[in-house]
Formats: sequence, structure tokens, C-alpha cells
Amino acid sequence: LVNFMNYYRKEFSDASVTPKMHMMENHLIPQVQKWKFAMGFLGEQGAESIHASFNSIERSYVSIPNKVDRLLRVMQEHLLRIDPENQYLAPQLFYLKKLLQLQ
Repeated sequence: LVNFMNYYRKEFSDASVTPKMHMMENHLIPQVQKWKFAMGFLGEQGAESIHASFNSIERSYVSIPNKVDRLLRVMQEHLLRIDPENQYLAPQLFYLKKLLQLQ
């Protein structure tokens, strides 16, 4: 990426750096390192895919009347779909019930 941008600036000195090139040059590597996923999620196709996924999931939770509660469920479901390992980040319902009974 660094080599490409150096080449681009040298060979096309009159050309401007597009917003996508700026994003790649200045933000891509830190984003991948921080969030551990590839560029596809950041492009138009990735955004459209996520949007379609959210719409599909939301149809499953349409019966929840409170919009905030519904959005929370949609986001939780989406998080589990994109990375099933996330299920281990939340306390399991069984253990939570046990804990509440002990109090």
C-alpha cells in the first residue's frame, strides 16, 4: 500500500488522491488491526450486505414493540451471526438465573 501510494504520487503528480485512496492509505491498516476484519465491510458492497442482514434480522423481531429493545436484539443477533465466538462474551442465561437465585 505504501509502495503503491508512493508510485502513484511520483508517476501521477498532477492527479489528486481520491477519498478511497485516502481511506486506504491512512485508515485501512489501523482498522484491520483494531477490528480484525477485512476491507470488504468498509466498502459499498459490505455496507449493503450488512444493511440486508439487519433488515432480515429485524423481520424476526418485529413483534417487539419497543424500538430500542428491538434494535438491541437485532444488533445482538447480527453480532452473533458475524462472529459466533461472541456468544462466549455474554453470560449464559443458565448461569445468570443461578446467580439471581443465590441472591
